[in-house]
Amino acid sequence: MKSSQTTRTQQTAPEPQALSLGVASTPFGQCVIGWVPDGICSLHFLDELDASIASLPQVQKLVQDLYPDVRAEDDPKQAQALCDSIFKAKNTLDPHIRVALRGTPFQMKVWQALRQIPFGSVISYGELAAQLGHPKAARAVGTAVAANRIGYLIPCHRVVRQNGERGQFRWGASRKVAILEWEARKLAINPAPR
Repeated sequence: MKSSQTTRTQQTAPEPQALSLGVASTPFGQCVIGWVPDGICSLHFLDELDASIASLPQVQKLVQDLYPDVRAEDDPKQAQALCDSIFKAKNTLDPHIRVALRGTPFQMKVWQALRQIPFGSVISYGELAAQLGHPKAARAVGTAVAANRIGYLIPCHRVVRQNGERGQFRWGASRKVAILEWEARKLAINPAPR
């Protein structure tokens, strides 16, 4: 199921008037989630070593490059409510969860394609490049995948190597495996309608 989303480029997107952040728990450890009026702009999983990040100045650094001129407000209750909404879904995303994307036109194209990969499925970098009409651009696609700042909602964890190996992940290879296995279990319990 597609969710509505905001797709703007860094070059033309106006600065939002509000930016909120919070540290929240997920099935895959703690994360910092950031959102603007247009939607979620960052979901960054924390390593165990930096899971203690809880003060606004430290959390703000994780999304400051996206919105350098907007002062962030700490809102841990809403952050947890958003994460609960994101990860409670059976095998689809809540259609009310929006994302606010910022990137180059090519990154935006790749991230939009990632959102089309079905829950519990995987695709290779080469297959994704071919779907985008750039069959020889697997490396460029990989670079755009790695630049994703919205973990899970832009499902870069669903992209694997051509040989089927799961490969690297911005938030750790073991977390990528955990997310893929979690999705497979949820899909087995609640199969998608055919």
